[in-house]
Amino acid sequence: MRLYLRIKISYRCFNFQKICLNLCMTNTANITPANHLIYPNSTRGVFEIELKAPSELILSNNIGEIILQKNYPKGRLTIDISNFSSGIYLLKILREGRSEMVKIRKE
Repeated sequence: MRLYLRIKISYRCFNFQKICLNLCMTNTANITPANHLIYPNSTRGVFEIELKAPSELILSNNIGEIILQKNYPKGRLTIDISNFSSGIYLLKILREGRSEMVKIRKE
């Protein structure tokens, strides 16, 4: 999915206007970064990942604390974060020298 934005900023004398854009996707059923399928997203605690290649997964909370870091083989795996509080978690997928980040929303 590609999103194109056209923004026009006008300046009046020396008063500058600041523009803040916050783009987010909500109620996303499936997220497919490059070669992985992650579902459901958002979750109540348990979500699945289908890895197309052996990968290292690093899951961190919204303040950057790592709560899971492990190497996994190719295939389907289930991750349970039901013991953690609601919020946004970042899942980093490392494989073959590449890195992908996915936001996981826990209700």
